[in-house]
Amino acid sequence: MRSRFFGIGLAVLIAAGTTGSAQEIFSDGFEWGSTCAWSNDLWYPDADYDLFGDDQASGVPSDCPPPFGMVDNNLDCDDGEEFVYPGAFEICDAQDNNCDDQVDEGFGTGEQCDGVGECGLGVVECDAGGGSLCSTEPGGSSDQSSGEVCDGLDNDCDGLEDDLGPLACYTGPISTLDVGVCSSGTQNCEGGVWGPCVGEVLPTTENCWDGDDNDCDASTDCDDTDCLGLLPPCLFSGQPCTASVDCLSNHCQNTFCCASGDCCSQPSDCPAAYSLAPTCTSGSTCQGHRVDAVCTTNICGSSGPIDDDSGCGPGTLAEDCSLYPDLYCDGSVVQTPPTCSSSCAEDNDCDFIAHCDDTTCEADLPDGSACDEATDCLSSHCDNDVCCASGICCADSGDCPGGMGCVSFTCV
Repeated sequence: MRSRFFGIGLAVLIAAGTTGSAQEIFSDGFEWGSTCAWSNDLWYPDADYDLFGDDQASGVPSDCPPPFGMVDNNLDCDDGEEFVYPGAFEICDAQDNNCDDQVDEGFGTGEQCDGVGECGLGVVECDAGGGSLCSTEPGGSSDQSSGEVCDGLDNDCDGLEDDLGPLACYTGPISTLDVGVCSSGTQNCEGGVWGPCVGEVLPTTENCWDGDDNDCDASTDCDDTDCLGLLPPCLFSGQPCTASVDCLSNHCQNTFCCASGDCCSQPSDCPAAYSLAPTCTSGSTCQGHRVDAVCTTNICGSSGPIDDDSGCGPGTLAEDCSLYPDLYCDGSVVQTPPTCSSSCAEDNDCDFIAHCDDTTCEADLPDGSACDEATDCLSSHCDNDVCCASGICCADSGDCPGGMGCVSFTCV
């Protein structure tokens, strides 16, 4: 607030026509100098900081500088309102905004006026925005406006007659609106009266063979009692039937009407012969397909082959991987061709007749073969570094303790 006051003070000095430089008045920044440029020695409070002092306040004598919040004039007629001061813009608000001892001058308040449209005679008064209006208009103290109707008059006093948008209309029985083909239209206010309803669709006599509810009674064609006993028959393709004479196409097959062949209303209506269960067409790659029934123009047919690998189940051998475990399909709808392993980390990574030697699966060894552990042998028994069925293994009698011979690679 202090810096604002200094700016205000300097402005007052200039406005008062004082002499002396700014350096004489305010030397060394905001420090006061020794020279006082104001011509009078009375100061008045400026509570709203609009550079004009309160005209009801007594002046306060003081030496330079002026006290904070004080100015050297008392011209403000309302020191509690910063937008009220001499020369301010006058608005219509029952106040003297420019301190010229006149209230709302130029607005003609209190004078007789004739409101817009059907809003009659009133008096000029202030509106909520600082302007003026006739008291009988919308927002006035005696508002005579009303909702706009189609009568050639400006009922809502907005300067426009019959300013109404298109109105939805329907001249048929209300129970038929939006039923079947029936729908509303629109009409416009023209010359104070509503014009014709344009674009509406009204009930007509039921046409028993067009698939529409023409009389808008929620029943269509054969379902409408108006069509009972009429010839020719009125069943469309895809509708259930018991005999060909029931159908417009004169063909009833598979309990539905259609032009020819087996008829349907949806694919599930078609006989099983039109579909093929998922079939494994390549066991080595676990790939297959299926065929689905289709219902086109209400006639059963078959789709082309559709990719579906679920026919290649867990019993389908994909790869004989020799010394590595064989690979089988898994029955999923989408499968990728399996690939045999080419390395191992342990014996379980190999086929049951092989073992893991370093990182490669090797065939298990027959009796009499050199070994370094039991899992190397088909017999799962290694002794004396030789495979055999059991007991002490040997390649010849020299491997056996004294007095024992080597028979079938076993010391006996």
